[in-house]
Amino acid sequence: HSGLINLNIVHPIHEPLLDRQFDPGAGASSDYWEYYFESNQEVRAGEELFVTYGDSWLEARDQFSDVPLAANYGEADLLVASLWSLRSIENSSISTSAIEDLLNDVIKGKLVVKKHRTQTILKDIETMTDMQLVIERNGTAKSETEARSTEWFEKNGQCL
Repeated sequence: HSGLINLNIVHPIHEPLLDRQFDPGAGASSDYWEYYFESNQEVRAGEELFVTYGDSWLEARDQFSDVPLAANYGEADLLVASLWSLRSIENSSISTSAIEDLLNDVIKGKLVVKKHRTQTILKDIETMTDMQLVIERNGTAKSETEARSTEWFEKNGQCL
């Protein structure tokens, strides 16, 4: 999930012991060592860990053409925050329904957002309540996921 990356790969040391051209066992084991991940933000109990292959990996595969990239989440977050801020303008005559109509026009591609991947993120945000959830959870990516219970991890999770 490009919008939830919370781990960075710490660059491993690469010291090949076998030569791929001459040694038949080359590739049977890893030539990398000290390969690990570091958290780039606070990870609370119940949150999943996400690492990225990079946006170029997704862009190179047609079957993932609808999957939003990191920049698309940033664009969606900015748009939702901007629309949300309209409600706090003093002496404004902008109604909740007018803000929701604006959001709807944006999602349908009539205004501002022309990127299909960003529209994919926004398609489930239809009301002020939906926008409030995005704001409360600190972004569109985090509003798409739920923290898991300890019981869920014991049943479905795995340690890597």
